[in-house]
Amino acid sequence: MVFHGRRKHLFLVGTLLLGAALAQQSPLVLADFEGSAAQSPLPASSGFATWQDGSGLVTLTTSTENVAGQGADNHVLVTPVDIKQWGGFTHDFSLAVNGSKGSVDLSAYSGLRFWFKGSGSGKNIQFELLDNRGKDQNTDTAERFFYRFPDDSSDWKQVVVPFSELQRRTDFQPAGAPSDGLTLKEVWGYALNLPQGATTYAFDRFEAHQEAPAAAPSDAPPQLSFEAPEVKVTEGQTAVFHIVLNAPQKDPIEVEYETTDGNATSRDFVYTTGVLTFQPGETSKTVGVPTYPNSKYTGNRTVNLEMYPPKNATLMTTISKLIIQDDDPQSLGLGEDFESSSGNLNLGKNLIVSTIDVKQGAAEAHPEQDPLEGVWQIKLSGNQNPSATRNLRPVQDWTGARTLSFWYYGENSGKDVKVLLQDAPTLQPSRDWTVAWGEEFNNPAGWQPSEDDWNYAVIGTGNGNSELQYYTDKAETVSTDGQGNLRIRGDKAAPGFKCWYGDCLYTSARLSTQNKKEFDYGRIEARIKIPSGQGYWPAFWLLGSNIGTAGWPGGGEIDILETIGKEPYNIHGSLHGPGYYFREGTQFTKTVTLPEPVANDYHTYAVEKRPGEVVYFLDGVEYQKVTAKDIPAGTVWVMDQPFFILLNLAIGGAWPGSPDETTPFPGDMLIDYVRVYQPSVPQHQLETTFKEDFTGWKKIELPISAFTGDSGFQWNGLQRFQLQFADGLEGVRYVDTLRVEK
Repeated sequence: MVFHGRRKHLFLVGTLLLGAALAQQSPLVLADFEGSAAQSPLPASSGFATWQDGSGLVTLTTSTENVAGQGADNHVLVTPVDIKQWGGFTHDFSLAVNGSKGSVDLSAYSGLRFWFKGSGSGKNIQFELLDNRGKDQNTDTAERFFYRFPDDSSDWKQVVVPFSELQRRTDFQPAGAPSDGLTLKEVWGYALNLPQGATTYAFDRFEAHQEAPAAAPSDAPPQLSFEAPEVKVTEGQTAVFHIVLNAPQKDPIEVEYETTDGNATSRDFVYTTGVLTFQPGETSKTVGVPTYPNSKYTGNRTVNLEMYPPKNATLMTTISKLIIQDDDPQSLGLGEDFESSSGNLNLGKNLIVSTIDVKQGAAEAHPEQDPLEGVWQIKLSGNQNPSATRNLRPVQDWTGARTLSFWYYGENSGKDVKVLLQDAPTLQPSRDWTVAWGEEFNNPAGWQPSEDDWNYAVIGTGNGNSELQYYTDKAETVSTDGQGNLRIRGDKAAPGFKCWYGDCLYTSARLSTQNKKEFDYGRIEARIKIPSGQGYWPAFWLLGSNIGTAGWPGGGEIDILETIGKEPYNIHGSLHGPGYYFREGTQFTKTVTLPEPVANDYHTYAVEKRPGEVVYFLDGVEYQKVTAKDIPAGTVWVMDQPFFILLNLAIGGAWPGSPDETTPFPGDMLIDYVRVYQPSVPQHQLETTFKEDFTGWKKIELPISAFTGDSGFQWNGLQRFQLQFADGLEGVRYVDTLRVEK
């Protein structure tokens, strides 16, 4: 269940050969917001869906306005937005186009055009065409091509998108997208990617059109482009981008450029920006982007060099991708490099811990560091029992270890520093785990779960997915049924509930354990019977406890159960995190198809969270495992932090579509129990000390034989490295490059 985010659509198979049949008939109307599409808000059956970050808002409504002489009763699409980071809408042809569903052949047309009214902000708006998808794929793998136009007027204007000027997106393509150029044989839709800010846009009459090619001018207009769509260099080298002008010009041409987007960080390259000036007669310029070498394997990283529209020339390409190739051997190694502070990698007690970037030659730099190094910073302020803990990612096997070493920056306190190692109790087989918390719901009818453990949502915002229900805390909507179940009831709304689109059509409920019951590792399980019917969207899922600060998907999301009414035999299990989530097509999703409708009976849904992995189960059978090694290079595994539980029954939205005349109301989601199983063995600990009798950096080397403590310590599962300091210490300490020698 995406938290404030857009769902990826499951596209239907089939192609409508509309373009071929109408090759000589221009235009081909794709959307004109008349008839059934004139409803406000725009129904899901129109094929239009919004998407935005968790704190933003994109709304699709209709109104009447005379555009281009079409009359006062002409309907237009009105789009109020408040976009914080990203947002927009998609017309998904797999849901609706020209009264049908499926891709459209537009190869006989020269472009697509539509009427647009903006705010005159001067910001660029990105139009995207969703071309053919991957072979034998029935999900959204359509190849993305884009065209940008300015919001330079608050009056109506017709925007023309020539297919010849579409460019393939190099910053994002969904997983499985082909790379075979713009074919226009199977177009699956289009999208408008809108800029940040609060305003209202309006659109009307999207149509494909056919025009005779214009005669070539005697003097070609100036056109700028990158010589190559991508540049590859080995880390530590300077990438050189070539920008070319199509012909010498009489007047100077200036173009701004900047490094943008990608999964590379400030440790990988030098942020580069500036202005190129083509003097009269010049047709070629270069831009250099330096990259940093390092001694650690991180995989290849990417960053874009982007040009911005000049005043007196046309950009034929706006982006070229830099691929920074890793030349270090691919080895997990043992220890920790302190390159990230995401999630709960850093745990401080009575002190402050963080990860900072240190340049070679800086006062905090140690003798063996890279040009730019992540270093563990520990700030002591005279408190009692201060300690700093680092979770190892993933849990490591130190069997046979002989020596532990790390770089440490001291302040000559003369005090002992205690070094502790802790193992991972989750190595215990899960069959031996015991129930640590749960709800059995064996209460009288009408009982509601305690607010000591659960939060009730009371909201009708659509949750970023254009959902239609109002979540309420009323007992008639969420309470026990007296037969051992918690019942979440979806029903038609009584008068008085207000939703994002006006008077609410439906009511339902969502519960969460946020800030009350949160769990880092264990088996989270529920036995559930879902309702059947078009438009229902039940979910049992988890969100990272730091979502309030990390945002979505930065805090992570684990969907234990999702299913939608129009797919009665399917259940979906998904995992989203920063850099691997649905908007980039890189989330992890597994669909299981049952031999009979899911709603026919109860099923048990579960995940087991261990350090570095999440495993999915349906009725006790494993069907998907995602590990820290599986995520894209340059991204961070955030699944080891505490998560909280959510249960809800959504109704309508971009993914399931709206209820129809076949949908039974009320519809009940029945939860037999929710349980959290955790290891029954304790976490084992070993310790030793070293004396801080020096100032500055020193390499600390500790024989493993010096560590003492619990006899049951599991060397094949190291989870935590901890430093404990003497009471009353002040100042700043630094740690880097934790290593284990075998």
